[in-house]
Amino acid sequence: RYTLETNAPESRLDPSATVDAAASYAPDFHRARLVVKAEGLNLLDPEYQLVAFYPMPPRAFRLTLSMDIQ
Repeated sequence: RYTLETNAPESRLDPSATVDAAASYAPDFHRARLVVKAEGLNLLDPEYQLVAFYPMPPRAFRLTLSMDIQ
């Protein structure tokens, strides 16, 4: 990825990759279904930029609970 329209080598950003993971569990109850979802984002926590001088967020975790009522 480059930061200038000319794709000059001096404007090149370092390559990067992230590792994300998610798991969910959805047990059924009498008339409802509970969904529990856990996510880990940027698990290896590298520092990287998609736009020059704007670092991306560090490692983060998210837990989501939802219920479907039938």
